[in-house]
Amino acid sequence: MARTLAEMTSGTLVSEGFRGSYRLDHAHEQRHHRVNPRQSTSRPNTEILIMVGMVVILVVPLLWFAHLPTEDGPGHNALASAVGSLLASSNTTIGRFYFLEIFPTPNLLSTATLVVLQVFLSPIVAEKVMVAGFVAGLAFSIRYALGGIRQEATVLSLLAVPLGLGLVAHFGFYNFIAGVIMFVITIGYWQRHFRSPSGNVPKRSVIVLGALLLLTYLGHLLPYIAAIFVVAVVPLGATFAAEPRGQVGRWNRLAVDYWNRTRPVLVAALASLVLLALYILRASGGDVGGSRGLIGRIARLGSFSELFVVFTARETLFSAMIAATTVACVVVAMRQRSKWGWTPRSSDGYLAATIIFAVVYLFVPDRIAGGSAVPERLAMFTFIVALMWLAYFRYARWLRITIVAVSVLATIGLVGMRWQAYQGFDRDLAEYASGTSVVADGSTVLPLFLVDHDSGVGDTTPAYRMRPLIEAGSNVTPLNGAVN
Repeated sequence: MARTLAEMTSGTLVSEGFRGSYRLDHAHEQRHHRVNPRQSTSRPNTEILIMVGMVVILVVPLLWFAHLPTEDGPGHNALASAVGSLLASSNTTIGRFYFLEIFPTPNLLSTATLVVLQVFLSPIVAEKVMVAGFVAGLAFSIRYALGGIRQEATVLSLLAVPLGLGLVAHFGFYNFIAGVIMFVITIGYWQRHFRSPSGNVPKRSVIVLGALLLLTYLGHLLPYIAAIFVVAVVPLGATFAAEPRGQVGRWNRLAVDYWNRTRPVLVAALASLVLLALYILRASGGDVGGSRGLIGRIARLGSFSELFVVFTARETLFSAMIAATTVACVVVAMRQRSKWGWTPRSSDGYLAATIIFAVVYLFVPDRIAGGSAVPERLAMFTFIVALMWLAYFRYARWLRITIVAVSVLATIGLVGMRWQAYQGFDRDLAEYASGTSVVADGSTVLPLFLVDHDSGVGDTTPAYRMRPLIEAGSNVTPLNGAVN
């Protein structure tokens, strides 16, 4: 029997795929929306099929071409090969130059994955298998996180599917992508199990969240810091929503309420925070600097080119389509939010986090502590957290259909537009590695670039945002124990 949300929210609302409880802030939903079990199951199933289809489309180039053109990908392969060699024996050529460090530093997750995959697969195939896993993992982790807010909001996750093979993926920032996936899973789990105002969270949930935060830390430092930031900022929305303005002692109650909401998270994060502190004490720092101008960053963020544009500026057509659809969702959400007035809502925490990520993106240096492309990385958090905020609102059927259509069209368009570049760089990378058979075991390889700007050989078009040949020499060394 269908029941109104007003009736259901008088107690605890448990929706499909959501084990936690929360208070709905949507007064208009309470008046008008009815839950139909048949609709709530068929629609997500259709979306899952569409998402699987989009993931398959993105994975096709990985299956079709022998080499995936990325900047750092070959370097990750060489590193994983060296680690595997050292794990097997230190009495090798690699062992004369490298040793394994015991301290659990970040940037381990994808390296460990490649080490395992290279036991069964060649380094190049292992890389493509891992990237395919990233494409699927990012898509379904975002769906999982959005479903923790509202099951109907999972349609928004389709807009993020092309991120799995977006700009950061082609940079070859595999540890960062692994960290982003863990960031999304962590936020999704926290959303489901840690929103109780009393702070009463089962010990099992605290342990699971602690393990997820540890894995996020081992993936990459930036997603870990972003996760800690989100779980610290978002509860502020629920805290202010719970305490009416103008009451005596309100600020004291706000502090107590906020502490109750975040205390279990702090307990869960203790182990990873200790590792973070030790890592910072051990770190040697790095260069900081670089900026491409405020106007340029606004344009790139507004068109989503910072997220999706890789090989040619023409790809901006499809990134702008996703951006325009997202903006349409923001307009609808703001109209619904305006009807609630200035009264704080729990969703405001995600809005605040989104704004902060966007501001930091606009002013952060291009390089921090040796890490490059920092704005491009922060753009991903801005987009993902914005989707989390948008998940609190309802969207008309026409907009939901638009989200699906634009997401599918952009996925097909981006892959199709990149096909010639994939083909050209696949030929270039194969030629670069053609000398593998004549490199003696234990040699030291010095890569040389005879063509500038990654323009490749023949008629290959230069890459617009990245340099696919910069680490191509690392595709040689894992195959014969050579040192790069």
